[in-house]
Amino acid sequence: MGASELSSVLAALEPIIEGLVALGVPGLIALLIALPTLSIVVAFVAAFLLNHRHAAQMRELMELYREDTRKTVEEVAAKHAEVVVFYRNNASLVKNYEKLLEVNQQLIVNNTRAMEHLSTIIEARR
Repeated sequence: MGASELSSVLAALEPIIEGLVALGVPGLIALLIALPTLSIVVAFVAAFLLNHRHAAQMRELMELYREDTRKTVEEVAAKHAEVVVFYRNNASLVKNYEKLLEVNQQLIVNNTRAMEHLSTIIEARR
């Protein structure tokens, strides 16, 4: 480092040095005590800001989760409604099938009676 560079560095540091001299020994001691305190305050502020950003991200994730859950519940509800309709249709189909079986049974009974009656008539003619 040359003499011209050294003089320019000293010229740049001159206001800082004058400020430190103006503080005096008690001011320098207070400054030395304040630096660790300031670093602790900076660490707390950084932690608070980081926590605040993390909380905002968590709220955003929770909103996405709620929206996905709502969509899933709506899909399940729609499918359940379809199943309920199928169940009701099947129950109606079973009732109609039972009625058809009753009619068919009555038809078979009537046909059997008619055949018995015809066979009785035929046997009576012989």
